[in-house]
Amino acid sequence: MKKIYMLILTFVLIGTLGLFKTSQARDYTCKIYADGGWQPCGVVHKGDKVKIKAYGRWKFSNWRSPVGPEGTSYVFGDSLLEGCPHAALIYTIDRKHGWCYAKTKEFIANEDGPIFFTINDGGYTSDNSGAIDVFVEVISVEKGK
Repeated sequence: MKKIYMLILTFVLIGTLGLFKTSQARDYTCKIYADGGWQPCGVVHKGDKVKIKAYGRWKFSNWRSPVGPEGTSYVFGDSLLEGCPHAALIYTIDRKHGWCYAKTKEFIANEDGPIFFTINDGGYTSDNSGAIDVFVEVISVEKGK
């Protein structure tokens, strides 16, 4: 019986000292418009694991065919994020570092703040049309909660 009490006491102490990690998930759903510039969708904290899913089609020009969140099969010189396919969904937290949906669908947040999304089109955007539905899952790992 003494061993059981010691075991229970050990678990209580470990839990109150914050040695167990628990995770909390937050989900956000947004529609990102091709002609809308940078648009927020969700809030993250440094260290959060972020998973992005996106569906839909948009056009980056009146005379071009619609493309999905992966963008075109080529890279234009006037894209916002270099090395990312033109018209792909792109996102950032700090507006200094960006991710390309065509290449990165999961990442660890590098700082606190809202996630901003837009189309990778650095040129004339008023002729863009359509929207992409974005689903953001944020998993926070908190110590001792």
